[in-house]
Amino acid sequence: MPRHYRRGTPKSGRPKGSKKAREDKKVKEFILSIKSQGCNICGYSKCFEALVFHHRNPNNKLSEISKLKQYRSVEKVKREIDKCLLVCSNCHAEIHMKERLENILTEKEILRSPNITQLTLWSQ
Repeated sequence: MPRHYRRGTPKSGRPKGSKKAREDKKVKEFILSIKSQGCNICGYSKCFEALVFHHRNPNNKLSEISKLKQYRSVEKVKREIDKCLLVCSNCHAEIHMKERLENILTEKEILRSPNITQLTLWSQ
């Protein structure tokens, strides 16, 4: 039987009124307030779980937002979110596909491709 069942505490294992639990809640509420704005590209906002933070520049990435939650600092999470775009899963997949195309294919390779129409459709 898991610990949190025996102690009557939440799944995190912390009592509900503890300082850490309150800080965790603040960070979670902050992230949800940002996600309530919806996808920065298409505006999708129906399901929070379908929205992700995409780092504009992966080289400036301190950590993934989900891993920053453990620090319980709204300020640290806010600084990292400022480096990101909030996008839905579909737009996120399109961003990464375009990045892969830009990195893998040179202009000459695209022009020689038998599926040039398919490639140009993807890049739009």
